[in-house]
Amino acid sequence: MRWPYIISRLSALAAIWLIVFFLFDPALKWAAIRGGESAAGAKVEIKGLKTEFFPPSLAVSGVTVADRTDPWKNIIQFDSLRMSLEGRPLLEKKIIVREASLEGLRTGTKREKSGELPKRKKTDSSVFNAFKKIGGQGADLALARTEDIKSSAKTEIKADTLESAKLADKLKAGFEDKTKELEKLSDTNGIENRVNSISKAFEEIRDAKNPADKLKKIKGLKDDAAILKSEIESSRTKINSAMDEAKSSLSVLEDAKKRDLNALLKQFGVPSLDAGTISSYLLGPSAAAKTATALHWMDLARSRMSAKSVKKETGISRKGVDVPFPKETSYPAFLLRKMRISGFLTAGGTDMSIMGTAEGFTSEPRVYGKPALLKLAGASGSRKASLSAILDYTGDIPADKLAIQASGLPLSPTASGKPSSFTLETQGGTGSAEGTIELKGNYLKGDISLSANGISAKINSQDKRVNSLLSAAAKNLRSIKIKIALSGTLDNPSMSVASDAGDTLSSPLRSAAGGEIEAKKRELQSQIDKTCAPAKSELEDKIESTRKGILDKLGGSDGKLAELQKKITEKLTKEGVGKILPKGLKLPGLKF
Repeated sequence: MRWPYIISRLSALAAIWLIVFFLFDPALKWAAIRGGESAAGAKVEIKGLKTEFFPPSLAVSGVTVADRTDPWKNIIQFDSLRMSLEGRPLLEKKIIVREASLEGLRTGTKREKSGELPKRKKTDSSVFNAFKKIGGQGADLALARTEDIKSSAKTEIKADTLESAKLADKLKAGFEDKTKELEKLSDTNGIENRVNSISKAFEEIRDAKNPADKLKKIKGLKDDAAILKSEIESSRTKINSAMDEAKSSLSVLEDAKKRDLNALLKQFGVPSLDAGTISSYLLGPSAAAKTATALHWMDLARSRMSAKSVKKETGISRKGVDVPFPKETSYPAFLLRKMRISGFLTAGGTDMSIMGTAEGFTSEPRVYGKPALLKLAGASGSRKASLSAILDYTGDIPADKLAIQASGLPLSPTASGKPSSFTLETQGGTGSAEGTIELKGNYLKGDISLSANGISAKINSQDKRVNSLLSAAAKNLRSIKIKIALSGTLDNPSMSVASDAGDTLSSPLRSAAGGEIEAKKRELQSQIDKTCAPAKSELEDKIESTRKGILDKLGGSDGKLAELQKKITEKLTKEGVGKILPKGLKLPGLKF
């Protein structure tokens, strides 16, 4: 018996087992924490992580993820996550989660230590940077200067100092780059050549002597024409979607014009006291932070789940090339088939049980062929809340939709604004929410309605005059209704906030300040509009003319193809199998 051989092999196996037993789980835990912190932009803690190989499974416990916008709170935490994996895909280095359960889910819980990452690790995404700018646009009301406004000479504004003018030039340059990409989709020469090729082949069929071969070629040409038709329709859809996105992106100019106005008002010592500005001042920062958080996770899911490009081989490899053959069952690299979720929603210091499911989250949506779904819901007496999300990346244009509904939720005390101008403090009452946020391609659309009922409100300001003006109005605020509208694109979003609280509080401020503020504001707004209008109008005209030009080119080729398809269909109908083939000759299974 070869004992040295057996002992050496057993020693190797024992060493491998020890490495896996003692190092695999800690290494996986370390990687999960680092990956989570990169995604969340805040600290992630995991108390325990354990893997099992027979049967394959993974268990994670004690997970907390800090909120990057409020590092003393957790955006999410849960007690345990258990996943059962399918064994066969693991042999192909693919992870398929057959079933999973997530328990003890909570959001908004307090932390004992700050969850902020060190500056060297912290990086803000473009979504957070864009909404940080939006949230800060009404940060200073400059109320201390209301008595210093004087009727001064007309203010001259230079276009190169306005953000809106610079943004218009940037959008114009970006659209020109986009146009070059879109023109490739309507490559008339390539499409025309393919149409001519099919037409030429169709004419040559007349000379075919073999009836069976003739019918087979006609059928092949019909299929080729149908494929080309489908490609043209896909190009038309992409072109229209890109043009609609470009047109909708112009809405960010209005947002930039508001920021220009606020900057000029601040520069010239003119406070803006209209209802919209008051609403943005009180509610904008919080709304922007929460919206940015939702869009950040939607964008992150898109980046992780969107189809990856296939690397093309160049040249001949000396080591050979792996050629994958079709399989009866094809797995994506990662797939979560279904996960059960349970936890609690905390509102106003009280907990409400919630339950739900997550399905179809995968790294390769086109392989799986179904959208990812998330559903959470809970109810207790008059309190109700639900959240649903659809992430569909199975087609050419990615589409996401997030929907929320809530009613009867107790409200925690809040304070918005700054003492240097004024803060609005509310207590008690119940809140409700309803709304959707949608992403189609890069186009952003959202409408959210919020309300607080049965509240008590008071004003707090370092300026006694402001306290006097607003305190009486605040006492009458027993409810607040808020409307948030989102538009633009993910890169250049726009957000507007409207509230009846803004109407209630702006009126006494404006009446006290007199008409000089409004006159100065109208003067500055007129100059901004006059400066920005030509560039915006030019860009709108360019978008529509470019759309028409590209689609007209595409339509010309499409028309020729449609005529050719008609001829091919008529040929098949006119000739028929019985006329083309000799009597008694059959072609089993041939369809057309």
